[in-house]
Amino acid sequence: MNNIWLKVDKMNLKEGLNLLIRDDLLKTIIDGSTVQTKVSFMEQIEKALQFPTTCAGKFSRFEDWIRDLSWLPESKGVCIWITDYEKFLKEDEQSKSIIEEIFKDEVLPFWEAEVMKTVKGGKPRAFYVITS
Repeated sequence: MNNIWLKVDKMNLKEGLNLLIRDDLLKTIIDGSTVQTKVSFMEQIEKALQFPTTCAGKFSRFEDWIRDLSWLPESKGVCIWITDYEKFLKEDEQSKSIIEEIFKDEVLPFWEAEVMKTVKGGKPRAFYVITS
């Protein structure tokens, strides 16, 4: 399993669309042009992935919940598609950078393999973040 951050363009649009039609993924599409605060982003993810509690706008809480997901069926992976990514958090580039770092450096590797080393009985989960 290769969990990825995929920047969709004309050349690989089909790859992104193929992820959206998979039945084994919980999918959410976020309109990046309407998300201008990290809290707004977190709230959308909290709702889509049914976090047990709010992250209260804290990256540490967000990281904890997004690397837990124990309340979701083990058989389901996750696909988050952020459209209008160039407009996403346009006025808060620092938070945008932190969110990218969290997914690329923490979440994707965790669900690909680290979960087996750090969680007793932990199983990998397909996880994709798509930007367009």
